[in-house]
Amino acid sequence: MHLTCRRVLACLAVTSSPSQGYGITNKTCCGLLASHSRNISSEPFSPSVTNSPQRPVRSQNKIVGRSTDVSPRHRSAFSSASRNMDPSSDSATPAPYDWRTFAPSHVRLRYITSEDTANARIARMMTRPSPLIVGLDFEWRPTFVAGTPENPIALVQLASEEEILLVHVSAMKAFPTGLRDLLESGSCRKVGVGIQYDCKKVWRDHGVSVRNCVDLSLLARSVDERWKGPYKAGIGLSRLAQTYLKRRVPKGRIQRSDWEMELSSGQQEYAANDSHASLAIYRVLLQRALALAAPPATECFRFDAIKGVLRDDEGQPWFPFNPQYEPGPQETRTERVAGTAAVCAA
Repeated sequence: MHLTCRRVLACLAVTSSPSQGYGITNKTCCGLLASHSRNISSEPFSPSVTNSPQRPVRSQNKIVGRSTDVSPRHRSAFSSASRNMDPSSDSATPAPYDWRTFAPSHVRLRYITSEDTANARIARMMTRPSPLIVGLDFEWRPTFVAGTPENPIALVQLASEEEILLVHVSAMKAFPTGLRDLLESGSCRKVGVGIQYDCKKVWRDHGVSVRNCVDLSLLARSVDERWKGPYKAGIGLSRLAQTYLKRRVPKGRIQRSDWEMELSSGQQEYAANDSHASLAIYRVLLQRALALAAPPATECFRFDAIKGVLRDDEGQPWFPFNPQYEPGPQETRTERVAGTAAVCAA
């Protein structure tokens, strides 16, 4: 696969300060490549911890508070041989991820069930002067009968530097035009885990394309040589969060709940954490990429999903591929079975 190496991740630079949260700005590729030094803070990412908010309120477009209605399921569990190839197994089981710990104090969570409200909030999000980057995730009601078609996407989660929007599209008469504009905008970068499948599904369900997407699993494999195995093999959100944020992202029964009904406070917390964790992980991975002597080409992990087909910047079919990636030794079948069984039992 031909890669246009002149477009590399070095065209992005990160500036961070407690007052700005995730301040991410664009730099020209040529300027960065011509310079041998990068203005990246050597201080580790230190999230601002906020006070616990009041009791949750469940109503349209209301700011919701903290919820404890979350059941953990996924924990890192691998055989000793697998641990040597998995950076997420370097520490003990960490605390659960809470978006309030990693977001600036002004960030609010908004649960939206009105099409007009969704259009207004998203329009405000898109008018920010700096480049917009959002953690993106989708939820839909699961099926429990083999052979039953998937239910359509019911919830779209958007986590930005300013707020977290839970757009409950199944509660609306039509897919919000503002949400369609954001997903189809090439100037808004969407980051997530398992995002390739989700972007195809949103076209099948709602006829919406998604541009400027970053698969965090591929980005992690491109900038962190500790990850081994096939390049296109997915890395779960909880494993990425444990590795780069020292947190785990609980799943459990809420993941398999009904996302078409009015969301409970527990569902809202789950959805907010998923999308915001993606944004926080992206920021850490981007800093790692900028610290590399030779940052990977963006085509290794960035794509567009046009009418359900994954494509590169030039409109050609896109596939996960990185010629610089070293897969290392492969896990044996026994190691994979042991690790899967342990995760399912947790």
